[in-house]
Amino acid sequence: PLAVDGTCNVLQHCAALGRDAKGALWTNVLPGPQPQDIYGRVAGIVESMLRARKTKRAREWLQEGILSRSLVKRATMTTPYGITMWGVRAQLRSLIRENFFEKFEDETIAARYLSKKVVNAIAQVCVKAVEIRQWLQQVVTKFAEKGLGIYWTVPTGFCVPHHYFEEVGL
Repeated sequence: PLAVDGTCNVLQHCAALGRDAKGALWTNVLPGPQPQDIYGRVAGIVESMLRARKTKRAREWLQEGILSRSLVKRATMTTPYGITMWGVRAQLRSLIRENFFEKFEDETIAARYLSKKVVNAIAQVCVKAVEIRQWLQQVVTKFAEKGLGIYWTVPTGFCVPHHYFEEVGL
């Protein structure tokens, strides 16, 4: 049923797997009176956070045309795949360079400031997706600590190995 809509498919799957009513609503897994926009919702939460802060940095981000759904889209989409705070910061810094370089004194500081708020907003909207990602990261870490990779078998019988090993020079 998720392939029909395609509102950030992986977040739809995580909402269904985690029985996350909030995530399911925002990714259109649950029916509603109108289609939902998860990226707009995340951007709206970030905007509320910024409006609650009365700092120079918050004002910089609240300038006309900067804070938008497209600004938070990549971070929201890549959350279930394991994007880190550093990764979100790098995405934002790249967007600043491409689109808003003249609006900020220091693009790195601006990206660092907003990345924390974006990650927090995503966690508020995609609760179970974030929890599932964290659980998977913990499981993979345990395997890695023992020098083991992970693998699974798909319904067709194909085995999918997923591990990386560090090459050691001789």
